[in-house]
Amino acid sequence: MIITEDGPTSPLKTPTTSQGQSSISDDESDSLPPPSYYGSMSDRMLSSGPRPPWSSGSSAPYSTRSSAPYSSGSSAPWTPPPSWQHALHTSSEQLPTHYTPDHPPSPTKPDDYGKRATRRFWRSLGAAVLIWILLSILVDSLIAILRSRSHGSWQDHVILPGIDLERCSGIEWKTVERPTYPYSPFSDIHATLNITSEDYTASDLHVADYSYEATGSLDLDLTDETLMLLAQGSHQSGRLHVTTHTKSNRRAYAIVTVKYTSAAALAQMHLCKLSSKGVQGFGIHTPDSFPRLNRPEIFIDIKLSLPAGYISRIAGLQTILPNYSQYIADLGKDVRFQHVALNSTLGPVHAEALVADTLIVGTSNAPITGVFNATKDLGLITSNAPIEVELGLTHADKSSEGTSAVLHSSNGYITARSHLLNPSSSKEPHYSVVATTTNKYVNLFFPTSPLDALLSAHAVTSNGAAQVSVNPAFEGDFMLHTSNSRAVVDESGAEDPTGRGRERTVWVDHAKGGRSLDSESAGTVTWGDRRKRTGSEVTVVSSNGRVALVV
Repeated sequence: MIITEDGPTSPLKTPTTSQGQSSISDDESDSLPPPSYYGSMSDRMLSSGPRPPWSSGSSAPYSTRSSAPYSSGSSAPWTPPPSWQHALHTSSEQLPTHYTPDHPPSPTKPDDYGKRATRRFWRSLGAAVLIWILLSILVDSLIAILRSRSHGSWQDHVILPGIDLERCSGIEWKTVERPTYPYSPFSDIHATLNITSEDYTASDLHVADYSYEATGSLDLDLTDETLMLLAQGSHQSGRLHVTTHTKSNRRAYAIVTVKYTSAAALAQMHLCKLSSKGVQGFGIHTPDSFPRLNRPEIFIDIKLSLPAGYISRIAGLQTILPNYSQYIADLGKDVRFQHVALNSTLGPVHAEALVADTLIVGTSNAPITGVFNATKDLGLITSNAPIEVELGLTHADKSSEGTSAVLHSSNGYITARSHLLNPSSSKEPHYSVVATTTNKYVNLFFPTSPLDALLSAHAVTSNGAAQVSVNPAFEGDFMLHTSNSRAVVDESGAEDPTGRGRERTVWVDHAKGGRSLDSESAGTVTWGDRRKRTGSEVTVVSSNGRVALVV
């Protein structure tokens, strides 16, 4: 039910669309406690409809407490957005339609009532402007940090105490007479998503052009230090594949296959172990120039295997791999990190399932896809490419300040399905999700949420549509703003997640524009009567694009 304070005093009911029953009934919610991390791509969650973030046979740890999250479902399968390189479809195809009934003449309201509504609107608008400014500062800061880590000139001058990649002894290479071209783990990802195979394998397109091949391997005892993979030098590109092994030891294994165009190029390349204060791992170095060679090109294929089940000693994983694609297998059940930072340029990053307290992924001109889980902070940043992900945001414990996620692209769409998890049954767990892009659309979904979650969700774009679809458990304020298009609140027909039969009510304090083109809307969403404070908030902002809130 939508109640418009700027309109008639009697409620106006808008048409609702059937959403289907929740994938978890009230009885099932007690018998299926929430997992502490979200599932893997192998469950095809990105290509299926909304579903709870666990599957039969999963070995994920579970909470034994009783506060299960509420997961919204749909009888129709979820369809991923169109391929990122294509133009955005018409707004009616991207966002739900909304019927605006003719308004009867509004009765005269008391002056104080109108003033209160006006004050609430201006407070909401001011908050939206402030949020936009703060988001711009935050995103710019994150981009500056990641670019400083991934810019070529910085990587060529990484200073790690005790490490000299140019003079390390390296390993002995075993040359291969007939080069082979191994299967790329990225080859079939595009079948799950609407991203073409060429976009995923951009760094692999010319692998068959290399005339020579050699292999080498290194292994490393894992300690409490950060595991790092570092590539320096010019004329190299490659791909990283991180997986697990079942050997009964605490070692990481790296198998490196090098493809190159000149026989003399291999002698100029070094693969070494890294050892420095707080850091261990593997380093690859090629010269900045090859004066005696005719600009050889080197393609490096790295397969890194981590011990399955060996969790506590892997404090962190960091990669600095310019011009590399990075593929992370399903590590969710076996390996967890305190912190993960994956840095690349011109290479896609995909994770079947990755779990960390703090997780940062940065690349450029390539997509970021997959399943990412964090208990503290999560950041996914790229440019000129899409972000299409499932997020598991876990409120770790009762002392946690909350879990936040920042997603940023430019000229690339963002689609994120965030599963808000609370295995410790903390009271009013806090979550924050921010998504910003330009010239493309933003779609945020929240299929799973604790009943008492406090959510701050912000979707910002320009020249594109933006939509936030909240979980039925959501109660809070909203602010929608756009120009030259519509601001829409759409009721999905959700049922009371508590099972008490309360009615979903949308209180619209202000709607600016004409009857057929409201470009601003502010108000509150509640179950039952309106309360003074709900704690959650949603902001959806665009220019020249339709904005929508689906409740």
